[in-house]
Amino acid sequence: MILQALNDYYVRKSETQASLSIPEGFEEKEISFFVVIDKNGGFVKILDNRELDGKKLKGRLCLVPSLPVGIKRVGKKIVPNLLWDSCDYALGLSLLNENDQNGLNSNPNQEKLEGFWNEIEKFNEKQHDCRLTTLVKFLKSNPLDAIKQKYFDSDLWNALKSSEKNVIGFSFSDDEFTPLTKLLEKEISDYRKNKDCDQTNSSVCLVTGEKGEVARLHGSIPKWGGGMASLVSFQKKSGYDSYGKEQAKNAPVSTTVTTQYIKALDLLINKQEFSNCRIGKTTICFWSKKEDPNLEENFGLLFWGTKDNPDKNILELKQMLQSVKTGISFAEIDNKFFVLGLEPLSKGRAAVRIWSENSYAEIQKKIKSYFEDIAIDSEDNIFPLNMYLRTLVLESGTPPKRSTEDLPPNLAADLMRAILNGSAFPQRILNSAIIRIRAECSRNKDETRRDNLNNIDCCRTALLKAYLNRKKEKTEKEITMSLDSTNTNQAYRLGRLFAAFEMLQRKAIGKDINATIKDRYYGAASSTPCTVFPQLFKLHLHHLEKVDQPIKNIYDNLIQDIMSEISPDGLPANLSLEDQARFAIGYYHQKLAIAEDIKKRVENKTGA
Repeated sequence: MILQALNDYYVRKSETQASLSIPEGFEEKEISFFVVIDKNGGFVKILDNRELDGKKLKGRLCLVPSLPVGIKRVGKKIVPNLLWDSCDYALGLSLLNENDQNGLNSNPNQEKLEGFWNEIEKFNEKQHDCRLTTLVKFLKSNPLDAIKQKYFDSDLWNALKSSEKNVIGFSFSDDEFTPLTKLLEKEISDYRKNKDCDQTNSSVCLVTGEKGEVARLHGSIPKWGGGMASLVSFQKKSGYDSYGKEQAKNAPVSTTVTTQYIKALDLLINKQEFSNCRIGKTTICFWSKKEDPNLEENFGLLFWGTKDNPDKNILELKQMLQSVKTGISFAEIDNKFFVLGLEPLSKGRAAVRIWSENSYAEIQKKIKSYFEDIAIDSEDNIFPLNMYLRTLVLESGTPPKRSTEDLPPNLAADLMRAILNGSAFPQRILNSAIIRIRAECSRNKDETRRDNLNNIDCCRTALLKAYLNRKKEKTEKEITMSLDSTNTNQAYRLGRLFAAFEMLQRKAIGKDINATIKDRYYGAASSTPCTVFPQLFKLHLHHLEKVDQPIKNIYDNLIQDIMSEISPDGLPANLSLEDQARFAIGYYHQKLAIAEDIKKRVENKTGA
């Protein structure tokens, strides 16, 4: 299904993007220089093929032969390209050799140069093209010496030798300097097809259902995972071979489809910023079966935001959220939406961490469910609009993480998969958020942060609420966005009671308070309430005596109302992790409710 969806995406995009209509066996590459020779193999000149890109000179894109499918440049292995390459291969240029004034060192890149002309000779075995014979003759006659004699100490020579990785091509003066790769495009295409496919065994492609040449190996995804990771690979003689078939013959895919799905991945990962996002080590790509910029270009923003500009496209995000809440479809119902999460592994493999295929109606339902689950009241009333998944998972870390790279392996990817599948959130989210809340409460010495319910608290409480609501049994009460005075769960009530005790303490002692009961007792109160609450109850009686009578009546009534639903059998000895989450939510809800009540009283008093 994954390969079929990617292949269909390539076909759709190639109809509107000319850059995708690249012949099979070719790719676009930035060529900085062309070495021009004559029909006798003599050096003529160097053509500068660079253009100004901003403040830097950059090679123009040219169509060149790609490496055979499945062949990669790894380590010191010599793997030359055909008729073009970097200077260390195409000319044998070595910076070490160039800096050797006494000529004592041999050229360390001589083997690369020999591999380069050997590849041309192999190609010419069936072509018998005199131009290729002439080019090999030029390469064997020490091409660097010929170039030095004409351009030594010139700006062009200095630019050429500035890096072994400068990419060059070749052309003939008699051919009006047309690149040799362009003149021999048909011959190269036929040569590549013969090399990439299994000529002895054509088969029905599992993706298209059409008979064609089977790709023996699948290529790697360009510029991703070090440029060596393949989505599909078969290891020989390791239990993956069957019925005498080896490698990709076990699951035949045509060379055409192999090339197309790799180009689709290249487009999604490298060439379209809006069609992918990074979650830890996992790269998530998303696209639709039919073109729909509304969801395709904003899906990443919806869940992951924009790191450098959090407010980018906020209007589109508001419209999408509003359409989700009201049930008005923001896309075609008969369309499909795909989400693919890939992580590069060792040995050139890619692991599929996420795969989701949903109709637009289903994906809309999943998005709506997710935002309903994380929705929670906050002081600024903008949650969850400004709380992307990136923020949620980073702030739940212990300690808060600066980058998703620092998160536990697969945590964010597992969370994303749960959202797309409408399933329960991973257990690690609960553990991480609880530990972080307890750590913050016990060591927070910043007065400003202690006095405010900031967005960090919103993130963790929202995650806890979502986790519990997705996991709850049918008989359990759903946790609401704001304070639920009808919720009789003991842990939720104890959290509310703890918040009431803390706010009363603040009112009684005022700004001179050094540490609140939250700073000293939150960890114990939320895990072993029977050891702490008797002492807190005594303290609250002391604090009641220090406040004015109207305030005393308010807090006394509130505390009595909360305690009316606490079990008469005594306080729980221990609270499970899920009950600790309910405690945290009750604490958050009650504290926010008290803060809002105080704000209203101040406004009414000022207005009067």
